[in-house]
Amino acid sequence: LTAAGRLLDEYASQIFGLAEAAERALRELVQLERGQLALGAIATAAIYYLPPLLQAFRRRYPKIDLAMTIGATRDLIASVRAGQLELSFVDGPVDDPALRATPFATDELALIAAPDHPLAQRGPVRLAELVDQPFILQEPGTGLRERTDAALARAGVQVRPVMQLGRTEVIKQMVMAGLGLSVVSRRAVQAEVAEGRLCIVPLADAALARQLVYVGRRGVSPSPAAQALLDLLAAEDALSPAAR
Repeated sequence: LTAAGRLLDEYASQIFGLAEAAERALRELVQLERGQLALGAIATAAIYYLPPLLQAFRRRYPKIDLAMTIGATRDLIASVRAGQLELSFVDGPVDDPALRATPFATDELALIAAPDHPLAQRGPVRLAELVDQPFILQEPGTGLRERTDAALARAGVQVRPVMQLGRTEVIKQMVMAGLGLSVVSRRAVQAEVAEGRLCIVPLADAALARQLVYVGRRGVSPSPAAQALLDLLAAEDALSPAAR
């Protein structure tokens, strides 16, 4: 080879080496032998619904790194729309033409009170009896707050919000301290109710619930890792029996 030929041969070897490395990397991604999956979830979904699913995913695909962002529905939807998160598990319904939303669980909600609250010592109550009761509510803009406000508005009930908080764990502590009533996911208070630290107040004229959905960008095919997660979610044993 001439000097020029030797120089060209050196670069050609590098090019072919990079091409082979790229093919190998793509093959590993498709076969789920490497990669990262960026997910988002509201706290209720992340704490009470997703752990069995993510455990099954990690067991089956241990080389895929999972990155989870916990936040409010509106923020997670914005992150999916911007392509920062591939999937987010949020409150439904989601009315956004840029996104596709698929239900995956129905989350039952509960009116909770401290054990010594007057409403905790009697049978089912009507929503109208909650007028002017002190309430500890989720921050505005959260899906749970929207469901609570809508249910009360339909009954023509106006409550007295004494606090607006962003964390369910903090809300539970405030209710246990006797500072007011609140509406939270029934799954979030199972332990406290069993231990007698909180009471669920049954409602005579309302059944509170919200639909949980996962959202992704419309028109964009899921990555192999995301599709594998959704396939597991579609399986009967992806979530605990209580979540389905």
